[in-house]
Amino acid sequence: MQQKPIKFGTDRISLSTDYKNSKHGGFFDLGDWGVIQISGPDALTYLQRMSTTQFKNLSIGQSLPGAFLSGKGGLLAWGDFFRSDEQSFFFVVSSGQLHSALQHLEMFHFQEKLEIKDESLSWSLVGLWKTSEAISGPHWLDFKRKSLQYVLTPKQTVEELFQQWVQRGLFRLGMPLFHYLRVLHGIPWMGWEVHPGELVLEAGLDAVVARNKGCYPGQEVVERIFTYGQVNRKLFQVEIESEKEIEWLESPKEIKMDHDTPGHLLSVIPNPEHSKKAVGLAMIKKSFWEDKRRFDLGASEQVFLAASNTHT
Repeated sequence: MQQKPIKFGTDRISLSTDYKNSKHGGFFDLGDWGVIQISGPDALTYLQRMSTTQFKNLSIGQSLPGAFLSGKGGLLAWGDFFRSDEQSFFFVVSSGQLHSALQHLEMFHFQEKLEIKDESLSWSLVGLWKTSEAISGPHWLDFKRKSLQYVLTPKQTVEELFQQWVQRGLFRLGMPLFHYLRVLHGIPWMGWEVHPGELVLEAGLDAVVARNKGCYPGQEVVERIFTYGQVNRKLFQVEIESEKEIEWLESPKEIKMDHDTPGHLLSVIPNPEHSKKAVGLAMIKKSFWEDKRRFDLGASEQVFLAASNTHT
């Protein structure tokens, strides 16, 4: 199992300071993320038949989210595809997904004229937050957080770039804030809220699946769910309130209501401005998706589905 990307003893003061600074613009160092380049005459057709992304809609200099699935519709890896030129694409994934993404790409690569390269040591990913800073090189907006722009920059010059941004008034922001903003928008992290093999639609990642694009591994399962019903459980963004200061959640926790278990709370990120409030992601059973009541978490803590959920 992949390790969670942050320490649970994170300093609440640092998180609060970063949150205040982020209102004025800043950047996240995502240098440990995986960067894979797929290039060659057959790169587009190969990725079209292997992933959930509709590559016919992807122009040079643009990006789309996408995933690789097992034949049963289970997640193997998901991230952003960026088209750098006519025959070359970057697939950028969060830390911990690089090996599985490379393994899957190579496993089904037979006679196609293409090259698959791990470029993680050559390129560094940066997340620019709430800034109109001029960018050169590959860059694109996050598919949900329009205030977040991803930038690929050469590894050897990234620290110099950071120094320039700090001198121009941008703040270097910590990863606890990145995860707070991620969870606030209902975006799961592979190895934390979702794990390899779980259905892509259970993970609430409907947006990374292009409908009616043709065959790809897992497509029949995904389309059957879209056409005939829903999954039995799904990841939801939740809000937590307590009578005491809320801590990070180290392991999944049951959510209770009367004599039933509506689901499991998988992550809790303390609110930077309110010590007795937090946001999180929870896997919720279908029968509770539209429930407006507050669920019991124990120890005077309550959980309720956030109003921002749109995939019910």
